[in-house]
Amino acid sequence: MKGTKKEIFEEYPKADIFAIPSAFEGFPNSMAEAMSAGLPVVGFASCSGVNEIVENGKTGILTADGEEAFAEGLQRLMEDRALRVSMGHAAKEAMKAYAPETIWDRWEQVLLSVSKKNAI
Repeated sequence: MKGTKKEIFEEYPKADIFAIPSAFEGFPNSMAEAMSAGLPVVGFASCSGVNEIVENGKTGILTADGEEAFAEGLQRLMEDRALRVSMGHAAKEAMKAYAPETIWDRWEQVLLSVSKKNAI
């Protein structure tokens, strides 16, 4: 492990894969950041949050639970540069749905909708 870094977006280009061996996630911010930087993901298909964002076979690989299956997913990407690159491009495109401008507009719509319903 390389320790902590303050400028994580300078580190993503040095990587080829983002591995997230979590059993549980809400919204996996670090994974979304890595995907927006063009990294494909390997994670568990049973992990909520991860399985809601990663499109198996397109933006990453979702594996069965367990170390062996996870290692196989990593190995598949490590051995196939073209697959890493294509999944990385797809991951970057998929994260545009979470761009600040998009999310801010959605929050504004929600807040305006709620405020109109609660207006006297």
